[in-house]
Amino acid sequence: MMLSPDIRSNVEYFDTNAPSLGEERAPGFRELELVQRFSDRRAPPFGTAGARAEVGPGTSRLNRLTVGNIVQGVSAVATRDPSDQNPIAVVGYDARTHSPAFAELTQSVFCGNIINVKAFDRYAPTPLVAFSLLYHGAKVGVVITASHNPASDHGIKVFWENGAQINSPLDEQIAASINSLGSATDIIRMDRAEAQRRGLLEFIGGKERSAYLQGVAELMPGGDYCRSLDVRPTLIYSAMNGVAGSLMYDALRL
Repeated sequence: MMLSPDIRSNVEYFDTNAPSLGEERAPGFRELELVQRFSDRRAPPFGTAGARAEVGPGTSRLNRLTVGNIVQGVSAVATRDPSDQNPIAVVGYDARTHSPAFAELTQSVFCGNIINVKAFDRYAPTPLVAFSLLYHGAKVGVVITASHNPASDHGIKVFWENGAQINSPLDEQIAASINSLGSATDIIRMDRAEAQRRGLLEFIGGKERSAYLQGVAELMPGGDYCRSLDVRPTLIYSAMNGVAGSLMYDALRL
């Protein structure tokens, strides 16, 4: 099999730029696997809701380089309105192996683009992050998660200022921004200490969780109604691969 010029270019791009973000160069993959791992220019396909792919080396996989590219693309679109002087991003993540590292990188890129970051101090379910976006009047929300998909996968879900997942044409604009990046130097980052010193990074969680549960309580029938039932309802709940278990437990105790 002959590798196409595009595949060769993508491999060269990854091997040149990945080390600057702490990723190793692509090992000696066979040609078919090179095609599978390097069929995309700068990151896995970005569409409605965000991107999902297997974790590992390659421009078609999720790793520190491609996550950085995605968040830089989101940042460029989120900051294009000059009237929005102080955009806010809410960042959450799930309990998968690479989630904390990808979340920290996401925070770093947003802060590097002078976007105020409200970052969850521990894993948070996706609906809580979307709620917190509205709670803080944020421009964008990002959740590092692959939902119910296999453990080998990871993903980035993106929400916009209306609290909903992005759709067309916003996803196309972000995808174009990602693919326009030339090298890793285009990924603007700021380390955590500097971001906190400049007031760009704040860790959140408790207040947002309480506000979310209060909103749930306002939608539920009152305790008197529940106690008046002749039959006690039985509920079976599974968080599957998610992290909403403790939040669900607190909601059921309201």
